[in-house]
Amino acid sequence: MKKFEGLNKSEIKKAERLANVLNGSNDCKVTGCSWKSNDELGFIEVFCEICHNYNERADYDVTVEVMMDDRRRSYAHSVIGQLDKYITIDNYKERLA
Repeated sequence: MKKFEGLNKSEIKKAERLANVLNGSNDCKVTGCSWKSNDELGFIEVFCEICHNYNERADYDVTVEVMMDDRRRSYAHSVIGQLDKYITIDNYKERLA
């Protein structure tokens, strides 16, 4: 299995797209990240800090699950603390309704 050296551009875009949807803006950027080692299925959990236009901290942070065998299958999600809802780009409309 390959060694994880950081997020690909496409994975950063997935995180920023979900952050824009959750925060209701279009200027969210990934400004920092940290990760846990991979699990038995080959996923690495990457925690991304999100800021508005590299300045102001956003309301929601995003986690990217990176599948090391096939990086195209990586996906972004967020857990909103008070609502305790697991949100992805596919289910955000029904979860936030």
